[in-house]
Amino acid sequence: MRYTLPNLVWAVKRDEKAANHGRDKNGYGGKVPTQYQMRYGSNKWRRVYAICYANNMTLYIIDNKQDLYLDVDTQNRLEAII
Repeated sequence: MRYTLPNLVWAVKRDEKAANHGRDKNGYGGKVPTQYQMRYGSNKWRRVYAICYANNMTLYIIDNKQDLYLDVDTQNRLEAII
């Protein structure tokens, strides 16, 4: 399991236009797009996705075709912009 590095997160933002796909009729799924985006390691904005089953959720981004799970510091930055 690989995690993001907080020093490579250049910016985070909330995007109200998140797609509504990737989840089943109950709202669960393995690649649920969130309202958040972040710049990680480059100038490209990356969507933050969630793995959501039952009452638990794990946030991640896709970087170079690899899933990177958000570290605690980056998750706290996302929560601060709510």
